[in-house]
Amino acid sequence: MFALRRSSRRLPTSVPFLRPPRAFSDQAHPNSFGSRPPPQPSTPPTPTWGNFTNTDTSTLISETGGEMLSKASDSTAALPHDYAPPPTDPNTFPWRLHCDSSRTNTKNTLTDPRGNVIAWFSGGSCGFRKRNRSSYEAGYQCAVRMFEKIAEKAEKAEAQNPMNIDLFLKGFGQGRDALMKALMTAQGDEVRDRIVSITDRTPIKIGGTRARKMKRR
Repeated sequence: MFALRRSSRRLPTSVPFLRPPRAFSDQAHPNSFGSRPPPQPSTPPTPTWGNFTNTDTSTLISETGGEMLSKASDSTAALPHDYAPPPTDPNTFPWRLHCDSSRTNTKNTLTDPRGNVIAWFSGGSCGFRKRNRSSYEAGYQCAVRMFEKIAEKAEKAEAQNPMNIDLFLKGFGQGRDALMKALMTAQGDEVRDRIVSITDRTPIKIGGTRARKMKRR
C-alpha cells in the first residue's frame, strides 16, 4: 500500500504573518513627513530668448534704440550684391518638352510655362502603323517635327521673353535615343541651345505587387 511520508520542508522562522505586531509610538518615523516638511514643487524656469532672458532682452533693445530689430527686419542686408529675386510671372518660366518612349509608341508633347499643351506628335501621327510606331525612325520623325514647331513658336515668343526649354524623358524605348541623336544634328541646333535642364522621369519599380505577365512576342 501507499505509505505516507512526512514532508521535510519546514516553514521559515520569519514568516510575515507570524511576526508580532509593532508597537505604535507618538514619535514619527524618520522617513515620513512628520519629522521634516514635505518637498515643495520646483519653480518653472524663466523663458529665455537666445542667451538673454526676457528682462535682459527688453533692456538691451531699449538701450540700443531698436537697432537689433531694424537689422533683423532688413532681409536684404545679408544677400549678395548680384542677388536677383525669383520670377513671379509664369510667362518667364521655361517651356517643357516631354518625351514618352515606350515599347509600343513614342509621344512628344510641348507645353507652355502655364502647362497648356501647344503641340504633340506620336509615331501614329507621323504615318507609322502597328509595330513601326515604336521604331527608331518613328521617334526620329517625331523629334524633327517637334523641333520645327518649337522654332515656329520661338519666333513669336522672343518678342516678349526668351524661350527656354526643360526636357523630360520617360521610358527606355527607341524614341528616347532618337530624340537625343536628333538634338546633336543640324536639325536640332535651334532647340539644343534653348534646353536648360534634362530630367529623367522614368518610374523604377522597387518591390511592390507582382507585375503583369509578359506578352509573347
